[in-house]
Amino acid sequence: MQRNSSKSLFGVPGSRGARASVSSLEGLRKVLRNEQQGDSIPQARASLQSQQREDAPDSPAPSTTDDMEHRQTLRGLNDRLAGYLDRVKLLREENQDLQKQIDEIEAKRKVPSGRDWDQTLESLEDLKKKIKDITMENVKILLQTDSSVLANEDFKKKLEAETKANKELDKDLEDLKRTLEETKLTQENLQQEMDLLKSELDQLTRDHQNVRLLFAESLSAHLRLNFSSFVLQEVEDLCEKIKNSKVTVEIESQTSNLADLVKNIRVHYEKVADNNMKEMDNWYKSKFDNIKVEDAQNLEALESGKSELKDLMKQKKILEIQIKTLLGTINSLEENIRRTKDECALRLQPTWAAIRDLQRQLTEVTQQIEQQAAQNRDLLGIKTKLEQEIQKYDDLMRGITADPESLEFSLDEALNCERSVLNEEPLRMEEQEVQQQAVSQPPAALQAPPEVKGEGALEAEEGAVNVKEAAASKSAKKKKIKKSKKSSKKSSSSSSSSSSSSSSSSSSSSSSDSEKEDEKTADVTAD
Repeated sequence: MQRNSSKSLFGVPGSRGARASVSSLEGLRKVLRNEQQGDSIPQARASLQSQQREDAPDSPAPSTTDDMEHRQTLRGLNDRLAGYLDRVKLLREENQDLQKQIDEIEAKRKVPSGRDWDQTLESLEDLKKKIKDITMENVKILLQTDSSVLANEDFKKKLEAETKANKELDKDLEDLKRTLEETKLTQENLQQEMDLLKSELDQLTRDHQNVRLLFAESLSAHLRLNFSSFVLQEVEDLCEKIKNSKVTVEIESQTSNLADLVKNIRVHYEKVADNNMKEMDNWYKSKFDNIKVEDAQNLEALESGKSELKDLMKQKKILEIQIKTLLGTINSLEENIRRTKDECALRLQPTWAAIRDLQRQLTEVTQQIEQQAAQNRDLLGIKTKLEQEIQKYDDLMRGITADPESLEFSLDEALNCERSVLNEEPLRMEEQEVQQQAVSQPPAALQAPPEVKGEGALEAEEGAVNVKEAAASKSAKKKKIKKSKKSSKKSSSSSSSSSSSSSSSSSSSSSSDSEKEDEKTADVTAD
């Protein structure tokens, strides 16, 4: 039994069980329903015929209503039968076609036929060729894109170069336009000058012609006058000769013709006039030739001047361009200098601030040093004064200890003595200054009137008077002390001890007072 045959599935072709291929489940159901109906139709017919046969002799004729219903059912059944038969025909035809296709397929399957690799290889080769062609086209396209990119870059570079050249050409064209305008202006000026020169030349030619005509007219008139005067003179001379002559002269008629003589004279003067005219023409021609030569020279000089002017204008433009470039470079350099100055100033601001701080600190340090030096000088002066005072006190103490009568030297006397010494020092200083001034002054200055003393001098004089009074009181006290010492010699030891203690206390008090006064003087000098 063959696979997929119509006999196995649908029965023998042309039989009742033959059917068409069904694509869906509902179609299969409809086909089955139609088959069931088709199988029931002949059974119904047979049952109806048997019933009619059985009922025909026994039963009477049916009614009209039953006949109508029976007819309608028969008609419906006939219609269904006709449709079914038509459907069966169609299904048979379709089944035959399908059977033919199945037989063809099975026949092809039965024949052992291998695959045709040549066709596949040919198709593969064709595909490979197509792939190669496509790859080559892709490579060509890539090369074209690369070349187009390079060409685009070249075109961009060319465009930039052309734009630069175009700008330069525009600048050159502007320069040429300027030069053209300048040349036009110069040409117009030269044309005006040429027109003026031509007008002057025409005027000169007209003047020359007029002068020539006037000269010819004047020459002809002059010649006529000269000729007439000459003829008259000749006639007068001849008349005088005739009058004065007493000699009879025979004159031939042919030679003594006056008309011939006049004719000869006229011819002679005409020749002279022609010669003069020729000379004048030659002179004017030479003058005109000279003028033409000068004109040609002037034209050559004008052309050379034009060429020189063009060269100078070109040089001027070149120099202007150079000046512009130099001005641009100068401006750029000035801008760079300004920027560098600003940058240097910005960079040097902290250094300048540090320098100012250092200068301020230096000034402060110098002031401090000067103040310290002044203080040191003041202290040295005070030290020297103290040393001098100490030396004086030592001298006084030595004098007191050496003189037994001066053991009872009181504290008041020591203080007065100290004050007198202190007051004597400025007097000595003033005397030394006066002596130095007297030595340094010239002799004319010595005869000058004395200056008015200031407050310091008056104070010094008052101090000197006080010192003198203190010395007088001191001498009086010493006399009293001597008298008292003579009366009381027993109490010398106690008085000496008391005097020594008083002297020590007076020295200490005087030293403290001197220190205070020195401090006051130092403060005054500092102020």
